[in-house]
Amino acid sequence: MAELARVAKPHALLVIRVSALDILRSRHSQFAHERQRFTRQRLLRLAARHGFRALRATYANSLLLPVALAKFRLWEPLLRRPPASGTAPVNPLLNSLLSVPLAFEAGWLAAGLDFPLGQSLILIAEKAQPPAQGLPK
Repeated sequence: MAELARVAKPHALLVIRVSALDILRSRHSQFAHERQRFTRQRLLRLAARHGFRALRATYANSLLLPVALAKFRLWEPLLRRPPASGTAPVNPLLNSLLSVPLAFEAGWLAAGLDFPLGQSLILIAEKAQPPAQGLPK
């Protein structure tokens, strides 16, 4: 965030999507050497500390959160497999089924509505104008 703040000009828009909720760490998280996950409040505090004013912050991938929790907290521990990528293609039928809640979410978010929890967070923020320097003498 510090580097984004350094290179952003005043009034620049920042749009980021980050992983949310520590409870969702998975074998893929370990495989990808994921360093951190965020709550909405933590991400907002971080953005504000670096001079960004949040315009919108919402969770996403929310409707499939129960599926993710079951997979990462129940199924993966039972398998006891080493870290691995979680990006393998899925069965086309399953892909079609999973696209339905994601399409609904896209419409929900496009309507300006937010989700209280989810697998990721979307932040849209504006770089604040730096404080005015003292008047010249």
